[in-house]
Amino acid sequence: NGKLREASWDEALDLVAAKIKEIKEKHGPEAIAGISSAKSTNESLYLMQKLFRSVIGSNNLSSPYAASGLNNPIGELEEAKTIILVGCDVTEENPVAGTFIKRAANKGCNLIVVSSFPTKIGAFASAQLLVKEGTESVLINGFIRELFERGRKGSDETKDTVAGFSLDRVTKITEVASGDITAAVEIMDSNGPSMLVYGSRVANLAWAFLSLQELLGNLDIRCGGVNFLGEANNSQGACDMGLLPNYLPGYKKVDDDEAIKAFEDLWGCSLNTNPGLDLANMLNNMNGSDDGSDKKIKLLYCIGEDPAVSAGSVSDISNALKSLDFLIVQDILENETIKYADVVLPAAAWAEDEGSYTNCERRVSRMRKAVPAAGKAKPETWILTQLANRLDRDWAEMSSQEIWEKEISMLVPQLRGITYDSIDNGGLQWPVPDHVSLGTTTTRLNGYRPPLQWGSFVPFNYHHRTLLEQCEGLLESLPRSGGIGTRETPSDPKDVTYRFIQVLEEETVQWEPVKNKIDEILATYRSRRGGLIPVLQQVQEILGFLPIPVQNYIALGLGLPPSDVFGVVTFYSFFTMVPRGRHIIRVCLGTACFVKGAERLLELIGDHLNVSIGDTTEDREYSLDVVRCLGACGLAPVIVVDDTTYGQVDPKKVIDIVEGHRTVRAGD
Repeated sequence: NGKLREASWDEALDLVAAKIKEIKEKHGPEAIAGISSAKSTNESLYLMQKLFRSVIGSNNLSSPYAASGLNNPIGELEEAKTIILVGCDVTEENPVAGTFIKRAANKGCNLIVVSSFPTKIGAFASAQLLVKEGTESVLINGFIRELFERGRKGSDETKDTVAGFSLDRVTKITEVASGDITAAVEIMDSNGPSMLVYGSRVANLAWAFLSLQELLGNLDIRCGGVNFLGEANNSQGACDMGLLPNYLPGYKKVDDDEAIKAFEDLWGCSLNTNPGLDLANMLNNMNGSDDGSDKKIKLLYCIGEDPAVSAGSVSDISNALKSLDFLIVQDILENETIKYADVVLPAAAWAEDEGSYTNCERRVSRMRKAVPAAGKAKPETWILTQLANRLDRDWAEMSSQEIWEKEISMLVPQLRGITYDSIDNGGLQWPVPDHVSLGTTTTRLNGYRPPLQWGSFVPFNYHHRTLLEQCEGLLESLPRSGGIGTRETPSDPKDVTYRFIQVLEEETVQWEPVKNKIDEILATYRSRRGGLIPVLQQVQEILGFLPIPVQNYIALGLGLPPSDVFGVVTFYSFFTMVPRGRHIIRVCLGTACFVKGAERLLELIGDHLNVSIGDTTEDREYSLDVVRCLGACGLAPVIVVDDTTYGQVDPKKVIDIVEGHRTVRAGD
């Protein structure tokens, strides 16, 4: 009847298994697709892809944030001679890496920052190149061509690919001055080796980054490499475990008969050698024509992801989800996708489960269960095992340790030497080829090109949808307050300006210079595509927060609906609508930090400052936040104050750390 009702585990799993069998028999295994979160454990991700490949027979698998991480240890950033940072607001997205980069810059490292909006790290840059949004790959192509012009030697294929990216053309497209481009090329050409670090906004340019670093001779060396800073705590693990449509665990191609033999022998089956659909094609293939005749995906199994919200690049995700014959959602909390689900399976949360994770520098670390699962929630590995057995397989119930040591380490050569005992204290960086090895800090590519990607990459192509465009596409699909199909406009400009000035009078000593500065910012970006985010960042730098009157004034100044401004402010975690302290304290409550006492640190700080999580002290000196993971599990417990990271924090010293950042005022 279109409404969810409570059911037993047996009833729910029996129904899921029956539907999988029905659709597989009627439409074939490739009508079934799976999405799994890169926040799941390695063991859960492994069983998910094993279920699809060995039981269902489909390679339609994706993990939206799956991406190979760092070729080199994160600590080498501090020792680097040159760092090329592309598409990453590193101090906000990965404060640990940001701290290393700032330390390196202060020691004399050449820092080249390429971004479509101003960032805090830009203040440390030797060269900061602000590109027109979505044209980052054009700039990288321009770098490569300029390096060829300077005599660098590379493949003819690469040279031919970038031949059309003259300096004049690159300048015109990216809106970066030619002198700034040549200055950046001079730095990277003369001050090697360089570490290239990139973020999720440009994740689809990994092959271009590889070509650039290969041309510079920066692969397979210390303080070099192509290094991705992912947004999920197990982005690397999702790739390693084969949550990709064309790769098995360990980066074995699904159509490589020799490579898949070990999997077929262990799993006792024949595998489908047809590469599956990536995430975008998977979601787009749910719709088909009006009569559904060309719809390929009939059933979707979604674990820990919310495509109804996150798949903004899909033209009509709502209708796509509605058009499915059957949708299974497995998650720890209610989300928007559940509205379209036929079955919802409650999974145990991270602290209620055990397993392992692989961070961005390929360090495999162990996680232990901290608390019992709430209600009827079950571990993901249990759910997947139960489902496989209802699909006529005989999977033994195994602990996470058994899954790792009996299957994962047997099938993945890079992980062969890792046991749960060996990662009990600090973890190991793969490859670990045997039980004697202590891990490998720098990945030696030696011609090997792992799938450094989210979904499908189109190298050297700047016509990709940016994250902002996806966000705007999502906003366009939401109902407007002015009625269906209409866009509300800012209210009376005089009233908007009056309320804006009221905020300035409350927050500043002299409001007129502040207003003039904000007006200058608005004038600079008014006619520029993608100008909203840099405006919001700069205004927040001035005022410290973005209340509704300020948002309305920005909307008026840029000619945008207020809902678009509000949508972006509430979408990105680095924007705030409430006043923030002069100093921001972030306490990591990730698994490692939680187990090692981060909750006690949070309690001590809150009591000392008389402030709750998410709030600001009355004197606006401090704001207290928590984060899920800072990617520094080996330093647990970790806190970050402003842009400074503190590891292995002693509860007896945490107040001294906090007070050490207090602003000293005249008369104190």
